[in-house]
Amino acid sequence: MHAAIILDRFFLHMAKDDFAEVQRKLEAIASELKTANDPERRRTLLREMSRLVAEAERISGQPPKTGHKPE
Repeated sequence: MHAAIILDRFFLHMAKDDFAEVQRKLEAIASELKTANDPERRRTLLREMSRLVAEAERISGQPPKTGHKPE
C-alpha cells in the first residue's frame, strides 16, 4: 500500500478518535450542567462546552485526504 494512503487512513482514524473524545466530553459536561446550581460553575461548564464545540467543528471540517491529485 502506498505510504500516503496509509498515512491518510491513519489521520482519518485519529480524527474519528479525536471527535469521539470531544463528543464524550461534551456529553459529560451536558450531564453535569443539568444538575449544577452554582452560577459560576455553570459559566465554567458553558465556556468549556463552547471550546469543545469549536474543536469538534475543527475536526469535522477537515476534508479527508486521498493522497491523489486530480489530473
